[in-house]
Amino acid sequence: MAKPNLVIFDFDGTLYPFRPYDSEQTLVLSHAKTKGPLFRLRARLFVRADRKGAFNNPQFYKRYERMIRDVDPALVEKTAKDLAGLLGKEDVEAIRDLATIADLAILSLGTENLAEFFLRELGLREEFFLIKGKRIRRKKGKAYLKVNIGEAEDKRTHLESLRKSYGKIVAIGDGPTDIPMLEAADLGLLLIWGARSSPLPFELHSSLPSACDRAKGFLIS
Repeated sequence: MAKPNLVIFDFDGTLYPFRPYDSEQTLVLSHAKTKGPLFRLRARLFVRADRKGAFNNPQFYKRYERMIRDVDPALVEKTAKDLAGLLGKEDVEAIRDLATIADLAILSLGTENLAEFFLRELGLREEFFLIKGKRIRRKKGKAYLKVNIGEAEDKRTHLESLRKSYGKIVAIGDGPTDIPMLEAADLGLLLIWGARSSPLPFELHSSLPSACDRAKGFLIS
């Protein structure tokens, strides 16, 4: 933490677009390709239910942990690298430019390991001083989750804990689980890739460069 202002991003759906799955759904489906027919069916049903919003957060975490229990660590990295390929040069440069005037962080309900590999693939890992979400830890060759942000309100709590260190805070997210964070920021921006409208009451941007430019303009004004 060295700069006077802070920009906090969500990860899934914000730093990259869904095509059509988020990073955790993609990881589960990729892992399923290495397994038998029954596991592949369970994976498809799990992802389908998740996309329909069938789980509360604790239910999702429990099932997700089971699905990735014996996932190959190399597949976690590959999944993130593939998602990084969805970004163009202009997206990467927009983040790098923003990092010249503000500290950058990620507060997410997603998986920290995926976010870290994603940023590393883009050459942006050093631009982010903080990444909080769920961390995959390994014990005796098996994967377990450590939940650092378990609910949307936890994003607000973490943001407020950082407030004393910064003059201005901008938050950028893509959906309902980001609302507490967007409300708590000095400026909350909604980033929905390619969107023209949203029912959520926040300033809407349809690209990463647009959102980053708006954040930069606010911070230097």
